[in-house]
Amino acid sequence: MIRPLTRRTALATMAGTAFSTAATGAAVAQQRPAARLLTPGLHPLNIVSAHSGEKFSALFIAGKRPGTITMAMLSRLLRDHHSGAIKPIDPALIELLVRIQSKTRQPLQALSGYRSPLTNLRLRLADPAGVAEHSFHTRGMAIDFMVAGLSAERLGDIARQCGAGGVGIYAEGFVHVDTGPVREWVG
Repeated sequence: MIRPLTRRTALATMAGTAFSTAATGAAVAQQRPAARLLTPGLHPLNIVSAHSGEKFSALFIAGKRPGTITMAMLSRLLRDHHSGAIKPIDPALIELLVRIQSKTRQPLQALSGYRSPLTNLRLRLADPAGVAEHSFHTRGMAIDFMVAGLSAERLGDIARQCGAGGVGIYAEGFVHVDTGPVREWVG
């Protein structure tokens, strides 16, 4: 798992250990065989909510779990933007996002994180083919995002390399990634 570092710790600790995959359970066991580990050291995570403009920025080090406050901040940022509902985000999803950002080196623009079951139902009724009935968004295990200057196809390739479970590539220029079983689609 990952944990944000204080400036003091970051300066004092310039080497880390690989992420522990034991704590992420079955989601990790089903991930792609591609490298899931970060190199030792500091890794940034910068996320901007496309709906609210809110930003999250922190440094993470391999081998450390995110703290309670950090997870609460990320869960709030990735809340259901339709209803304001908040659900804890899967720490394995945060690890995945850190791995992805280590390759993109650009902030991730979050379009959709957690979705309440009611929001998911409403979206599904409006677009039955485009919204999964049992979406990983309703479990805090998925995010739709884009990165300035990168195509959805390139982001999909990066997500697969980083060990994402589900990877959806959308014509609108964003990708869906989740920590569920390995699968792919184009939307």
